[in-house]
Amino acid sequence: MKLMPDDLPDDPVLLKQMLLEAQDAKEAYATHIVDLKEQIKLLRDRIFGRKSEQTVEPNTP
Repeated sequence: MKLMPDDLPDDPVLLKQMLLEAQDAKEAYATHIVDLKEQIKLLRDRIFGRKSEQTVEPNTP
């Protein structure tokens, strides 16, 4: 939800609380993004890594 300046409360304590909550949410999103990027890297390595380019010899068991 995007707040316009007229929608914000005038109480400084409440504004500080809202700011802290927004900062916490931002940090949580940033952590989640880092985790997702790591998952993407691992999946790319699994799909496109060196081992994926190896072929199986038809005569091997």
